[in-house]
Amino acid sequence: CELQERASSEIKKLEERMMASLKEQQQFTNQRFADIEARLTAVEERWRKDHLSLEKGISKESKEIGERMMKVQQQADLEHASRKQREDGLSKQLKEMSALYDETWQTEKEERQAALKSMQDRLDQQSHSRTQEVSSCTDELQAELNALRQELKEEEEERVVKDDEIVAALNRYIEQFQKSLAVL
Repeated sequence: CELQERASSEIKKLEERMMASLKEQQQFTNQRFADIEARLTAVEERWRKDHLSLEKGISKESKEIGERMMKVQQQADLEHASRKQREDGLSKQLKEMSALYDETWQTEKEERQAALKSMQDRLDQQSHSRTQEVSSCTDELQAELNALRQELKEEEEERVVKDDEIVAALNRYIEQFQKSLAVL
């Protein structure tokens, strides 16, 4: 009877140590989960801020370039109207000079159109560049999120395996202890 009480006492102490160990591991794991969750939240917040910043920058630059293009177009329209009036007045007086004015006007128009096309190409190129930057940033953040998720999954799997090992060891110890008691 005394032996059984000692055995029960030893089993109880062992259970208490195992429970304390399990609680300690659970607290450590919970802390790691909280740290990973905080890192994940910080990465998501940084991604949101970067994404908004890039969108605002692209929108602002597009608007500025659009305004410049409108000004150039308005100037070209005004210039065109002004030139047309002068050409009409001079063509009445000097027919020989009209060919020269037509040629000059056409050259300037082509230059303005080339400048306008150049600005449009730059706008398209900047827009494409910004889109690539946003895509690259998004891909980078997504890779970080995936890595964090993988770490979390691995931690969960590791915890399950360790818990199973502890339970199996405890069962083997109890079984061995019961066999020892049976022998006594």
